[in-house]
Amino acid sequence: MEQTVAAFSRWAEQRGGEADSGTALIALSMLGFEDADDLKPGDLAEFLLDAYPEAMAAFGQAPDEIMVDTLRDLLAFFGDNGRLPAERMSRLLGELDEVEPEFLDLVETFDIPMPDLASALGSPDRLPPIRLPSLDVLAADARRAPLIADARALALWVGEGRRTTPDSELTEADAEQAERSVGITAAERAQLWEVADALGFLDFTEDDVIVSSSADARAWPDVDDETALAQWGRALTHVLMHSVAIDAFTYHSKHFTMEGIGIPLLSVLFLRQGHGMPTGGVSEAIRIAVDIELEHLAPKAADRLWREWVAEHGDPGQALLDRLTRLGAVRIDDDVVTLTPVARHAARSQLVDGGVDIPLLPPSAEMTAQQLIDAAPGFSEAELAAEVRAWITSRDTAARELFGLAARGDGGERKWAMDVAKHLGAAADDQWQAALDVPPLCAYAKSTLDKPLDDTDRAWLLIDTVTSLNGIPEPIAAAVAEVVPPGREEAVFEAAWRLPHPQAGQALTDVGEAHPDKKIAKAARKAAFKAASRR
Repeated sequence: MEQTVAAFSRWAEQRGGEADSGTALIALSMLGFEDADDLKPGDLAEFLLDAYPEAMAAFGQAPDEIMVDTLRDLLAFFGDNGRLPAERMSRLLGELDEVEPEFLDLVETFDIPMPDLASALGSPDRLPPIRLPSLDVLAADARRAPLIADARALALWVGEGRRTTPDSELTEADAEQAERSVGITAAERAQLWEVADALGFLDFTEDDVIVSSSADARAWPDVDDETALAQWGRALTHVLMHSVAIDAFTYHSKHFTMEGIGIPLLSVLFLRQGHGMPTGGVSEAIRIAVDIELEHLAPKAADRLWREWVAEHGDPGQALLDRLTRLGAVRIDDDVVTLTPVARHAARSQLVDGGVDIPLLPPSAEMTAQQLIDAAPGFSEAELAAEVRAWITSRDTAARELFGLAARGDGGERKWAMDVAKHLGAAADDQWQAALDVPPLCAYAKSTLDKPLDDTDRAWLLIDTVTSLNGIPEPIAAAVAEVVPPGREEAVFEAAWRLPHPQAGQALTDVGEAHPDKKIAKAARKAAFKAASRR
């Protein structure tokens, strides 16, 4: 099929045109036609009105109106090379002409559904509890979003009854005046126009040629909390799904659309609460999505197109993060991206609607030890310290609760419980001494009481620490370095696989997959194999 696309591209160039090879590949692969007998009456209509839009929606993208022209060109291509008789081509072109208006209407009104985050996360039944501010605080954050304020300013500039282009865009003269009045660039205006439209800040006449500022634009930000959060959520969906695609359209990308490729970011960041994601990881994720769009090209050609795009227009990942920052959806500290509370609220709402249980934490003083430990991975270091202080001061049994949970919990729970217990100070002295005689807690007690650790102790600590990371790869190398002295890795891994620790094999596997040092990774994989063989 790639050979057919290449031949189609050469045919188009010889005729003085330029083929959209990506769209052609979609058409060929979905319709499956390589000769005259492959297309039956009604196939084109079914493809354009049903199969193609559904397939694009599944990838978070809208169908492209260019598909009709691509199909016409493909039919002409097959006709020219003798693979499609003139009579049949005439019939197929007639069918295409007949269905085109309905298809273009579908494209114009197509509403891409927000992908189900529960499905994206593998539909877990339950995620750890989180703490969120009250709804009035979240709504106040939503109202302060600079991106929405800028979109509103552009919408208010429109005023009443302004004529647009046939594509429902500002005329060239109006666009330049709007940019001067609102203080934005042409690229920013293209983005803000679409945000304003998505939020209902613009009212178009039925024929889409006259636009006015809407009542919603005039009302913002003086709306109730529920409306503020709903509008903010619409803006978040729009930015994730369409922001970089608008860049691709604005700069006339001929090779990729980038539609919908920001969507996975919300679920990934929600799962990484307390850890965040490197900014470079966002750029890499978008690069991977673009590579999928360019998979019909040779890798070197795809890489060249990407590098040329970044050199001329900038990194799409950084552009997306900039807009999410202006929306108030993310924070970036030391090149690490985390969700803000209002974005966590939006992500949680979608997951809960999808059937995932994500409890909200009660006030700190009312939490059980289990609730505190379950939530601990989602807190930053400062947030966890504040939670622990409030929790400790509310009870006399804090030490007993934490050590009991650590003794019976899994490796991740134990690691977090012991970390929290270190905040107890002298109130936990008796518990630390007693823990020396409890095998799962002995290594923690030795470490806290400044007693020497052997390789078995370090192995237990390493397994628990890696387990507490919940499969997130980036911190694993640092975890190994924190627990294991340089040069002792192989000995500690050897001790680890021998331990009666239920998470030993998985922890060693995680180290073997994620550690950047090839020698250390190989030793971990070898130990993981031994652990698996021991079962």
